[in-house]
Amino acid sequence: MKIKVSVTWLMMALFSLVILTVVVGTQLAEASPVHDVAVIGIFVYPTKIPRGNPVYINVTVKNLGDSPESFSVYVYADGRHPPFGDEYVLPPKPVNNLPPGETARLEFVWDTTSVAPGSYTISAEIPPIPGETNIDNNFLKGPIVGGIFNPVQNPKNNTLNISWLLIILNLAVAGSAAVHFIKKIGSEKLL
Repeated sequence: MKIKVSVTWLMMALFSLVILTVVVGTQLAEASPVHDVAVIGIFVYPTKIPRGNPVYINVTVKNLGDSPESFSVYVYADGRHPPFGDEYVLPPKPVNNLPPGETARLEFVWDTTSVAPGSYTISAEIPPIPGETNIDNNFLKGPIVGGIFNPVQNPKNNTLNISWLLIILNLAVAGSAAVHFIKKIGSEKLL
């Protein structure tokens, strides 16, 4: 009888240990939050502008994890020409306590006053947050700003002379003579 009691007691202790392991393991699994944030969209307007005008960049981010997250979002404008590392980096914007499953839209304004004329690829990035394992969705390459160009200027007062516009419009009404005149103007350097 003594052996039966010990085996029964041993079986009950083993069963209790299994139950305790399952319960504690489940609680530990539930206590480990998933950290995952992503850049899910970039919208840029306008895509062709005279240098010195602003470019508006809207970035949409999402919390794909299961706990609120705070992080910063960076936007880059890369000229796509050597040397690499020549991109413009806009000041980062913070996102604070974004709830799980929610999105946030941030607006960046790129001042192109000191930007060289050309095309630029816009991208956005969230640096990895603590505990994040999926960082493939933290960077998104967006659209190309297809033309930042020098504005047409008159050396006097930095404005285009209205007289030239009136002459061109008057000649356009006259017909083919305007085409020849516009071609001739087009061959002159107006910048």
